Amino acid sequence: MKCLVVLVTGHPLIEQYLRIDALAVAWLSGTEGQGVADVLFGNHPFNGKLPRTWLKSAA
Repeated sequence: MKCLVVLVTGHPLIEQYLRIDALAVAWLSGTEGQGVADVLFGNHPFNGKLPRTWLKSAA
């Protein structure tokens, strides 16, 4: 079984996800959660560019 974590946030966070297979950032999707679901289920391509760098750790 694969584990995907979807973060819904307005800024980068420092989190430790040691046992996940993928991380997706939905930013603040508001009422457009269907758009996130469409991408996760393959109805639209999963591409894009993060406007900020997300570090693997704070150390």
